[in-house]
Amino acid sequence: MATNRKIRRLPGFIFEAQTASRENILPRMDVAVFVGFAASGPINTPVVVESAEQFRHIFGIDLPLVRSRETGATVHAFLPPTVRAFFRNDGTRCWIIRTARLHPTEKNPQNRASYNFFPLSGLAAVNFDDDKIANITPAFARARAMGSWSDGLQIGAATTARAVKFVSLHKLANHQIVTLEISTSEPLKYGELLRLDFADDGLILLLTADEIEDGGTNFPLPITPSNGRRFVKVAAKRFVWLENLALKDFPNKSEIVSVKMWTRQNNTNAEDDWQTFLSKRQAELSVLKQADSSIFESPPKLKKPSKVKLKFTDLAAADAPAAGNLLIVDLADGKLCLQIETVSASEFKASSAVEIVCRAVVCRTNINQPNSTPQIERMAFEIWVKQDENSVVKLRDLAFNSNNERFWGDLPTDDNLYRLSEDENFPPIAAWTQENDAANFPLAGNEKRDDFYVPLFPTTAPENYLDRVNLSGTKLQRDGLE
Repeated sequence: MATNRKIRRLPGFIFEAQTASRENILPRMDVAVFVGFAASGPINTPVVVESAEQFRHIFGIDLPLVRSRETGATVHAFLPPTVRAFFRNDGTRCWIIRTARLHPTEKNPQNRASYNFFPLSGLAAVNFDDDKIANITPAFARARAMGSWSDGLQIGAATTARAVKFVSLHKLANHQIVTLEISTSEPLKYGELLRLDFADDGLILLLTADEIEDGGTNFPLPITPSNGRRFVKVAAKRFVWLENLALKDFPNKSEIVSVKMWTRQNNTNAEDDWQTFLSKRQAELSVLKQADSSIFESPPKLKKPSKVKLKFTDLAAADAPAAGNLLIVDLADGKLCLQIETVSASEFKASSAVEIVCRAVVCRTNINQPNSTPQIERMAFEIWVKQDENSVVKLRDLAFNSNNERFWGDLPTDDNLYRLSEDENFPPIAAWTQENDAANFPLAGNEKRDDFYVPLFPTTAPENYLDRVNLSGTKLQRDGLE
């Protein structure tokens, strides 16, 4: 018969040998760190790379520095070829630190690494003072990294739209309240931009979904939604009205106006980019009469934007903004927004004359609410980046405003993306910016989250690709390497 037998251990002692700790531990000698000059990438921040291709994606191609006086050959930075040699010799992982001057000296105030800024054609940033428009400026995107590597980029913008069914619109206090009918399976997201086109009244209302109430089929309305659809109510505290020019805006055949433009860096100490690049010029403005649109209509129909001609007598051809750029003229009760179509210049002895033809709309906040039924669209946009004649990269389905999860301004700079720790000066990295085409996109947002971004002149494909705004300083100075 089998029995369970419990084995007991007797009390006793166990002796274990402990290896004495070494007081002086040698550092690891198999971690490679390369510090040097690079075309792009974060500055003064260690970044780990595991292939020459990954290095090129972050830090760019070979960086030319100077030309040799003896041979005439261009001397390039040593960092890129050194990293390539490391991986060719079976290196598997290394750290890269791009170094450059970030703060100028009194003797050389232009020698500091700088971002390039690019206006997005047709896209404007609206800043409010209570319920009035304080400023309208072009929307500026930054290059993702400092330096002259992005000088050759050209930027275009295109809008996309999806029609939805309009139910009602009314104004409550300082909010516009619009009710829509959409599919039960289709979400409406915070921060979406809605465009209401009142064709019979010659007006367009642009507003953002700041508050959303999903009422399903239970809204107290005299109608019910169609089968498989529901009602959604949107409250917008940020909105602008667009209308064509009216006789009250320019009663004379021509007037002298002050035109705001953004063509080059004028103030290196300005806090905002729109102030950095802002300049003002006097011009003679005249309204061009069109067959399908006239300022003498009442109300002026917005079938197509009006066209105006600006004649500058003190603007050099080299300083004239290119087609696609945005110009602003302040009016008594709004802002006249002009998108350049054509530029013609003729040189004289001591001065220059430039004539610019523009499409024009007036932005206002105070408009008598129209009674007609509008066509309504949900708006998004795309950024197109032309890297050369044969290479264009696109980023689609971008949101205009900051309370949307795909806000274009969340595109991070390299300094933000590769920072070593959380910093309240940097916004958190949005997850979508590291997926698919958004990862390593050449452009970044400009961190202004309080502006209201709107498409003043929407197009389904870029009509113009815009160059960077001209910055002061040479390439080496803007790289922080002079």
